[in-house]
Amino acid sequence: MSGRFGVLAGLGLGFCAAGLGLPVEAAPAPAWGTVALSTYTVSALEFSTYLQGEAWNPVLGTAGRYLVSPLGQFVAPLHLPQGASVQAVEVEGCDASASGSLTGSFFSAPSPAGSAVDLADFDTGVAATPGCALFPVTVSPPVTIDNEHNVYFLGLGNTPGDGTTFFVAVRVRYQLQVSNPPTTPDFNDVPTSHPFYREIEALFQAGITSGCGGGNFCPNNPLTRAQAAAFFAKALGLYWPN
Repeated sequence: MSGRFGVLAGLGLGFCAAGLGLPVEAAPAPAWGTVALSTYTVSALEFSTYLQGEAWNPVLGTAGRYLVSPLGQFVAPLHLPQGASVQAVEVEGCDASASGSLTGSFFSAPSPAGSAVDLADFDTGVAATPGCALFPVTVSPPVTIDNEHNVYFLGLGNTPGDGTTFFVAVRVRYQLQVSNPPTTPDFNDVPTSHPFYREIEALFQAGITSGCGGGNFCPNNPLTRAQAAAFFAKALGLYWPN
């Protein structure tokens, strides 16, 4: 399908409508660390039409909605943490039409006011009728979120506009990352060859540690409870009284 940001073809949809008596995927708990995948879910209820006057209808009994306008488009912003690595996008919805499909894209737009860049696409196929399912697509290569210089958003489209194709949600799967280290060490005793150079530099650059004094980090010294408290409190931004 041709959308207003270009061709929307292949994000990898995933659909399940509770109102149709189908199983609904349980949302994973928020993940921490650099291995587990976190999930950011955008309900179809959060999407709006790209242009004023584009018509859409709800799917009663579900969180779904669909476009009535033949060339209409749903859009929604993405609010992901800086530095997150987007690994996959999954669309939840239904396609019971042999003459239409669900399509969409994951976009970035460089600041200021740059043109949209298509990062990943999905398409359920015009002739195919997969019904209600979850349609994942791998983002390859993974996209590292740079909120300072880009805006990220989703665009969705469906044909025909008779309710035989509709969206319920889009889920973005991402991993947290440790940033790349500087080329010049900030501590005398942690050279670039140190096995934990990247992690130690990340702590320093984030303001979580200033080392042990004298320009050193003392990487082999034991950590006291007081030092651990400082690390965690600064890293998590703890305690804001009401």
